[in-house]
Amino acid sequence: GSPACNAAVNGATGTAAHFRIYDSGGSTCHIQGTVTSVATGTGDMLVDNDAFAAGQNFTVSSFKITSANA
Repeated sequence: GSPACNAAVNGATGTAAHFRIYDSGGSTCHIQGTVTSVATGTGDMLVDNDAFAAGQNFTVSSFKITSANA
């Protein structure tokens, strides 16, 4: 199954547009990309609902990584 993630990052509320994955220290971004709902289907990360409310759970349905300069 798909992992459930918590959308309470920074108390965020709104429509997800991008994601960033940082190192364990939280200072260096290693991966970033776009986020859309499964219904839209064009993002690097597809989630069940891209309208986030603080504390809401969401499901990552798909996540793709493209090699640099590809």
